[in-house]
Amino acid sequence: MFNISCYIFFIHSHTNKGLNLSKEENKMSLFSSSSNQSDQSKKLDSNNLKVLQDQLTYESTMNKKTAQYANLCNDQELQKLCNDLSQCHKQNYTDLLDYLNSHE
Repeated sequence: MFNISCYIFFIHSHTNKGLNLSKEENKMSLFSSSSNQSDQSKKLDSNNLKVLQDQLTYESTMNKKTAQYANLCNDQELQKLCNDLSQCHKQNYTDLLDYLNSHE
Protein backbone atom coordinates (compact mmCIF):
# COMPACT_ATOMS: atom_id res chain seq x y z
CA MET A 1 0.00 0.00 0.00
CA PHE A 2 1.03 3.60 -0.56
CA ASN A 3 3.21 4.89 2.26
CA ILE A 4 2.77 8.59 3.10
CA SER A 5 6.42 9.01 4.12
CA CYS A 6 7.45 7.76 0.67
CA TYR A 7 5.11 10.32 -0.83
CA ILE A 8 6.63 13.16 1.21
CA PHE A 9 10.12 12.13 0.14
CA PHE A 10 8.93 11.81 -3.45
CA ILE A 11 7.36 15.26 -3.52
CA HIS A 12 10.38 16.89 -1.90
CA SER A 13 12.85 15.19 -4.21
CA HIS A 14 10.87 16.01 -7.36
CA THR A 15 10.05 19.67 -6.82
CA ASN A 16 13.35 21.24 -7.83
CA LYS A 17 15.05 20.19 -4.61
CA GLY A 18 12.27 21.62 -2.45
CA LEU A 19 12.11 25.01 -4.18
CA ASN A 20 8.69 26.44 -4.88
CA LEU A 21 9.03 27.43 -8.51
CA SER A 22 6.15 28.06 -10.88
CA LYS A 23 5.54 25.71 -13.80
CA GLU A 24 7.09 28.22 -16.20
CA GLU A 25 10.17 28.64 -13.99
CA ASN A 26 10.52 24.84 -13.87
CA LYS A 27 10.49 24.68 -17.67
CA MET A 28 12.95 27.55 -17.90
CA SER A 29 15.38 25.88 -15.51
CA LEU A 30 15.06 22.55 -17.34
CA PHE A 31 15.60 23.94 -20.81
CA SER A 32 17.65 27.10 -20.25
CA SER A 33 20.98 25.48 -21.03
CA SER A 34 19.91 24.80 -24.60
CA SER A 35 17.92 27.97 -25.24
CA ASN A 36 21.07 30.05 -25.74
CA GLN A 37 22.65 27.68 -28.23
CA SER A 38 22.87 28.49 -31.91
CA ASP A 39 20.83 26.68 -34.53
CA GLN A 40 23.96 24.83 -35.57
CA SER A 41 24.19 23.08 -32.19
CA LYS A 42 20.46 22.43 -31.92
CA LYS A 43 20.98 18.69 -32.40
CA LEU A 44 21.39 16.69 -29.20
CA ASP A 45 24.40 14.46 -28.68
CA SER A 46 24.03 10.78 -27.81
CA ASN A 47 24.63 11.32 -24.08
CA ASN A 48 21.81 13.86 -23.87
CA LEU A 49 19.54 11.63 -25.91
CA LYS A 50 20.18 8.78 -23.48
CA VAL A 51 19.36 11.02 -20.51
CA LEU A 52 16.15 12.15 -22.19
CA GLN A 53 15.21 8.57 -23.02
CA ASP A 54 15.76 7.52 -19.41
CA GLN A 55 13.73 10.46 -18.12
CA LEU A 56 10.88 9.75 -20.55
CA THR A 57 10.81 6.15 -19.34
CA TYR A 58 10.81 7.32 -15.72
CA GLU A 59 7.96 9.80 -16.26
CA SER A 60 5.88 7.21 -18.11
CA THR A 61 6.43 4.62 -15.39
CA MET A 62 5.61 7.05 -12.59
CA ASN A 63 2.47 8.18 -14.42
CA LYS A 64 1.26 4.58 -14.57
CA LYS A 65 2.26 3.77 -10.99
CA THR A 66 0.61 6.81 -9.44
CA ALA A 67 -2.55 6.13 -11.45
CA GLN A 68 -2.55 2.58 -10.07
CA TYR A 69 -1.98 3.91 -6.55
CA ALA A 70 -5.00 6.16 -7.00
CA ASN A 71 -7.13 3.13 -7.84
CA LEU A 72 -5.92 1.38 -4.68
CA CYS A 73 -6.64 4.29 -2.34
CA ASN A 74 -9.82 4.27 -0.30
CA ASP A 75 -9.22 7.74 1.10
CA GLN A 76 -10.54 10.40 -1.32
CA GLU A 77 -7.82 12.86 -0.40
CA LEU A 78 -5.03 10.37 -1.11
CA GLN A 79 -6.76 9.29 -4.28
CA LYS A 80 -6.88 12.89 -5.51
CA LEU A 81 -3.23 13.35 -4.55
CA CYS A 82 -2.20 10.27 -6.55
CA ASN A 83 -4.28 11.38 -9.53
CA ASP A 84 -2.65 14.82 -9.38
CA LEU A 85 0.79 13.19 -9.30
CA SER A 86 -0.15 11.04 -12.26
CA GLN A 87 -1.18 14.11 -14.24
CA CYS A 88 2.03 15.88 -13.25
CA HIS A 89 4.13 13.00 -14.59
CA LYS A 90 2.04 12.88 -17.74
CA GLN A 91 2.68 16.60 -18.29
CA ASN A 92 6.41 16.14 -17.60
CA TYR A 93 6.48 13.37 -20.20
CA THR A 94 4.72 15.58 -22.74
CA ASP A 95 7.05 18.51 -22.05
CA LEU A 96 10.13 16.34 -22.46
CA LEU A 97 8.78 14.81 -25.66
CA ASP A 98 8.04 18.28 -27.06
CA TYR A 99 11.56 19.36 -26.17
CA LEU A 100 13.01 16.30 -27.86
CA ASN A 101 10.91 16.84 -30.97
CA SER A 102 12.02 20.48 -31.19
CA HIS A 103 15.62 19.25 -31.56
CA GLU A 104 15.07 16.91 -34.50
